[in-house]
Amino acid sequence: MFVLQIVMYILNTYALWLVDRQARGVFRAAVLAHRNMLENDSRQKELDGVLRSLLPHHAVDRMTGGRPVLDVSEESTIVMCDLYDFEQWSTKVLPITAVRVISTMVAKFDTKVNDVGLQKIKARGDRYLCGTPLYADKDEKENTTTNSNEADLRNGSNRIKTQMLDVLRFALYQYDTVERLNTQALDVPLHCRIGIHTGQAFGAIVGTNSVSYDVF
Repeated sequence: MFVLQIVMYILNTYALWLVDRQARGVFRAAVLAHRNMLENDSRQKELDGVLRSLLPHHAVDRMTGGRPVLDVSEESTIVMCDLYDFEQWSTKVLPITAVRVISTMVAKFDTKVNDVGLQKIKARGDRYLCGTPLYADKDEKENTTTNSNEADLRNGSNRIKTQMLDVLRFALYQYDTVERLNTQALDVPLHCRIGIHTGQAFGAIVGTNSVSYDVF
């Protein structure tokens, strides 16, 4: 009888050990799964941040939601600034100088474009493209459609005038920025060209391997 009790005790102890070992394995697997989920979520946020730095935020939202990106506006204002004869200028300075100048210029434009409420479209090489948003939220579109009395039309006209003034101020800021760069020990001066378009425009995602948001 005593031997049987010992055997039962050993079997119970072994069974408890097996259960504990299995529970520890399940817990360890759950911890690893949670950690992987957090890492994947962190990577997804990093990827989302990179996309939003390259494309307009609404375009990223539509792409990730599987919706097409095509914006049409009848009253948009677009401004493009590029450095005149930049290819020739870049052959007369060190590569690191050219990169520093472009990086400084784009960084200043990025900060200012947010301050004046414009939308950065893209910066490619020595060209910087921005303007008033080509899209509107659903609620804003419905409000514009259902309310078309004289006061609303007047408010819409004032909004367009305000946007035009914002674009003009930003264009002057771009010109002043390039002029200030010329005073910072640049042996070869830079010159910029600024063009402004007001009226109909549409924006869309183009390309497959290296996509970009372009305005036409």
